Amino acid sequence: MQLSRISGALAAPDDFDAVFGIYESALPAAERKTKAELATLLERNDYAVIAARRGKQVVGFSVIFLPDQNTFSLLEYLATRQGCRGQGIGQALFEHALELSHGRTLLIEVEAECGPEAERGLQRRRKRYYERLGCRTLESVSYKMPQLNCETPPALDLMYHPNGTDTAITKDVMRAWIIRIYSGVYDRQIGEPAIEAMLQDWPRSQV
Repeated sequence: MQLSRISGALAAPDDFDAVFGIYESALPAAERKTKAELATLLERNDYAVIAARRGKQVVGFSVIFLPDQNTFSLLEYLATRQGCRGQGIGQALFEHALELSHGRTLLIEVEAECGPEAERGLQRRRKRYYERLGCRTLESVSYKMPQLNCETPPALDLMYHPNGTDTAITKDVMRAWIIRIYSGVYDRQIGEPAIEAMLQDWPRSQV
């Protein structure tokens, strides 16, 4: 299997179309950007769009936000083609994201456990998958993503992988990271009341 970055003029249209096809089928509408919005990420230096190939077929992808002069990165999306799951593709993409994020804590947005039991079971399995890869849940953060379209955004948990760093995740650090995610990933400004609502359960001992 080959992992490679697709970007700008170097991106073959077929590669991007294959990535978008997996993206559209694997992710709920409330979490998806438009095809045009996703395409703009190929031109940005603070983003890496990675395609996983077996032979000529794209079998998975990841999208990583790597803000300049910062101590974190965000694994915004990771998905595998249906029919190719359970073959280590996702793990390979995740480990590659850690390599690209060298020297940074890697954050991951994961659906929280809520809704019907069938959905909760799937959400639970996803969280356990990331836990097996060494991720932990930021229990003190009531994380909310902004609304991207007409669909209501899902409840999310914010997870992280230390990635060999010793960055102390204090309340101020978390606040700065959330502000940067909102501005760099979602092109939104977030007010102090909204941030405080997300961080209201932060332990006083970890401020």
